[in-house]
Amino acid sequence: MRDAWRYRDYVIDSLNRDKPLDRFITEQLAGDLLPAKNRRARREQLIAVGFLAIGPWSLAEQNKEQLRMDIVDQQISRVGRTFLGMTLECSRCHDHKFDPITLKDYYGLAGILAARRLLRVFGEAT
Repeated sequence: MRDAWRYRDYVIDSLNRDKPLDRFITEQLAGDLLPAKNRRARREQLIAVGFLAIGPWSLAEQNKEQLRMDIVDQQISRVGRTFLGMTLECSRCHDHKFDPITLKDYYGLAGILAARRLLRVFGEAT
């Protein structure tokens, strides 16, 4: 992604400014939904959501609903691994064998992420 450096710079700047961890995580998960003090803060919060928006998916996928759900699946995987230290992918098909993550939990999170309009970042109007 041609502007992925903006997210990298956001992470480095946040660490250098000793941004509180809870704020750092909140901005990455919901920066686009948070109120901002000014334009600079708004821009920074939007860049932070790059955590969810940047991914390995192919935008050439013809089935846009499939693309949207593939992105949601990738986001769930990223959130689980990064912030929970666990894999959540198996809960897409069945309750997690070793962790207390159920199919219902997985699709609850999928519903929240699917309601986001991150494909607008890529020029899609979903």
